[in-house]
Amino acid sequence: MAILMSEASADLQFDYDVEVELTEHDPDGQTIFADDGHHLVRVRCTAPRAVKVGSILYKLGTPAMADDWKGDLWKTLCFQPVS
Repeated sequence: MAILMSEASADLQFDYDVEVELTEHDPDGQTIFADDGHHLVRVRCTAPRAVKVGSILYKLGTPAMADDWKGDLWKTLCFQPVS
């Protein structure tokens, strides 16, 4: 997944509007799937944590446990290290 754009969400129920492009690689690094389309994804950092793609809302119970692109995107945008 590549983040092409990220900005404050136009929808007040979400924190970020993100444009992504999806690519899947095999263990050797060869591209096995490339979706050149740009997809708008909305991300909510606070409870209830969620990622929305089109009209589908994916709720994320425990972000650290989400082991897919939605959880990775949430962690990239919402997880801020505390010093």
